[in-house]
Amino acid sequence: MAYLIKLPSVAADTSGGNLHQWLKQEGDTVAVGDALAEIETEKAIVEINAEHAGVLGRIVVAAGASSVPVNTVLGVLLADGEDASAIERALAEQGVAPAAAPAAPAPAAATPASSS
Repeated sequence: MAYLIKLPSVAADTSGGNLHQWLKQEGDTVAVGDALAEIETEKAIVEINAEHAGVLGRIVVAAGASSVPVNTVLGVLLADGEDASAIERALAEQGVAPAAAPAAPAPAAATPASSS
């Protein structure tokens, strides 16, 4: 089962934070307790630690993102033996739209054939 990495509530008076940096990259093996990312709040920079072991399958929110609300899905951690389809299922179950493929050119709009 893929696990969603969400922005935790780091303090009672915080509604979100800035994703300062990822400490793991997609494809990295993660052990329980490993630091995954750093969140910057008004008062401190706090690490998000892994609650499950696995492989970081997808980063959903890029480093540098600001004003990320608490409980936002930041990434997806794959359990041993899972593949990319588990990422899509986990995101769909949470209602998170899959990321568009980067640098994929948009298809050209169809133009009606002219009758000459």
